[in-house]
Amino acid sequence: MKIVKLAICLIILGIGGKLQAQDLLQRVPADAKVVMAINGKAFFKHVDVSEMNNLFKNFGFFKNVIGKKSKVTSENLEDFGIDIKSKAYVYMQITDSLQYVGSLIPLSNSSQFESLIPDTKKIENVNGLKTIYNNNKTMRVSWDNQNLYILNGIAMDNHFSRKVNQDRYGMLEESSYEDVTATDDHYDYSVVEAAPDTVVTEEWTEEELEAMEEAAKAAEEAAEQAEEATEVVESTNEVNVAVPPPAAAPPAVIVSPDDFDQVDSVLDREEYQDDYYLQYRKIRNHNDSIKNTLVAKWVNEHFTQLLSNQGNSYQSKTLQNLKDNELVRVEVKEINDFYKYYYPMDIMYSAFGTAFKFDTGIKSLASSIVVDGNTMKMVGDMEVDKELTKYYKEIYKHKLNPKFYNFLDEKALGFASININSEAYIKHLPTLVNKYYGSMGDNKVAKGLELMSTIFDVALDEKALAKVMKGDHLLVFNGVTKTKVTYTDYEYDDDYNAKEVQRTKTENVPQFMWMFSSDDTRIYQQILNLAKSEGAGTDRDGIFELKFDKSTGIVPHILIDKGIVFISNDLEKLQAIKNNQFRGKGHSEFVNMAKKNNIAVVFNTKQVPVLIDELDLPVHRSMEETVNELSQYGNFYYLNGKMKGNHLPFELGLDFPKTKSNAVSFLIDALNKISLRLND
Repeated sequence: MKIVKLAICLIILGIGGKLQAQDLLQRVPADAKVVMAINGKAFFKHVDVSEMNNLFKNFGFFKNVIGKKSKVTSENLEDFGIDIKSKAYVYMQITDSLQYVGSLIPLSNSSQFESLIPDTKKIENVNGLKTIYNNNKTMRVSWDNQNLYILNGIAMDNHFSRKVNQDRYGMLEESSYEDVTATDDHYDYSVVEAAPDTVVTEEWTEEELEAMEEAAKAAEEAAEQAEEATEVVESTNEVNVAVPPPAAAPPAVIVSPDDFDQVDSVLDREEYQDDYYLQYRKIRNHNDSIKNTLVAKWVNEHFTQLLSNQGNSYQSKTLQNLKDNELVRVEVKEINDFYKYYYPMDIMYSAFGTAFKFDTGIKSLASSIVVDGNTMKMVGDMEVDKELTKYYKEIYKHKLNPKFYNFLDEKALGFASININSEAYIKHLPTLVNKYYGSMGDNKVAKGLELMSTIFDVALDEKALAKVMKGDHLLVFNGVTKTKVTYTDYEYDDDYNAKEVQRTKTENVPQFMWMFSSDDTRIYQQILNLAKSEGAGTDRDGIFELKFDKSTGIVPHILIDKGIVFISNDLEKLQAIKNNQFRGKGHSEFVNMAKKNNIAVVFNTKQVPVLIDELDLPVHRSMEETVNELSQYGNFYYLNGKMKGNHLPFELGLDFPKTKSNAVSFLIDALNKISLRLND
């Protein structure tokens, strides 16, 4: 666990380079699924090292993490031997059996870095590199004079849980108690001794067979340790136990557990459970030992390939040439392949009788954390395969109803808008379903989905449905209002007879307005007329009030006006709209976000202090200043833009106050203030 913490710290400190970084990218395997570049040059362009030193000091990093076991006493990040103003890489590579997480970090001074290693940790020389391992050797940390290499191997549960692989590796099933207690000794050690034979197939190389032997040996040692633990527990149980007498019975007598020949007593059940746990632990230790031995071997083999540049390297011009305001960039490739490594395929096969093969149409994803003045944002895009691109372009080719803009008030707490072409979506839905799930092969599930898609295509008239709901939606939250509500309570007399009483209370109710366009509102009018006849609501002069649990304080109303369906709990605003008296004015920034993007979700951060005050929420004194500063923030937002070629762009951002030169500097300063308040 200590080496894991150290590795995390090193990754935090190792923030990326130029000449060295290009060499390090060449060491990233070409088939890496996820690659992240951390640009230290850009980070420390926006913030001074001294500010970071203060932050780490205030949070106890130097004292409680770095200095706890090492000889280092410095409180300066530049004294740790990590080239913090360079560029580092973190990557993930996945196989059927193993997930690798690797980190490549430039060093400025290898001797300074080495001083971080605790004296309790043995430094070995492996393949000419100074190296330390974690306890089971599934994580390796090695370094030379220029670079630091960290590689962690994580066994894939899907692989090792399959019966064919368990038999191949000499692993045991983690099954029921009866299976565990197959012999008088509750454990068949001959299985461990036979482990190497179970894996002797033409597939295995000589090195792999040696790993099998090491795994079997490690498993046998684990089993012996578990057996010793069992003997200790059993010897502990061989003591006389006093059984308390029942009421009005003779005095207690001393009895031995041997007097019980059945498992009906509480004592025997407990012994039964303890015994089961110990046998289960033996099997788990056996299997874990085999997995750890294999993982350790594979990690070292992968490390050799990493250092010798065997195979092709990962290619990315964008990772090599990060911009000065680009702090971090992540690239994810072959997203469709992830399901086969992480989905519980055996369970799904048992349930549905088929091996699922999904095709989302998303080929890759790339995103960067960028500093744009006082705004910090994550910008990126998803690459869509060419077959689906034409469908997505038609679906997202739509404009928001301009009448919606007036409802985007500057003081609104937030809003969410979505803008799609309903006709195109309904038209292409069968094709999209077949694309997503059609690769499952010739089986009943795939045929069922194909049949449903065909029925959907034949039965629905996309043009008529698109008139009913065109596809543009806007949901606006205008804060909260205090509302008195009546609820039913009960009072009890001396004989505990209940009596209903009506009480009132004040509730804080969110004020919302949802609207969408419709060129044919007849179906909505008919639904409201039916609801009225069934007593589910009341028509209040053209505004329909839904029958709702009034104890919540939320009373939804529906208004159909000039081709727009409004649903809101703000009756006064709906009445103003109906009477042509509403005079809203859209905030230009909000309007642009909703107008230019297929999806826009915006939270007006500056309204948070007002909201907290309205809700009478308590705020700890250490956070009062931070909460008050929120009034100086801008918007927290997510935007899903228009299609560009076969790429679907997105953006997630937050506008920080302009009290500092840039967003990073403000964020570090804010964290420093919080750390000082917490230490008071």
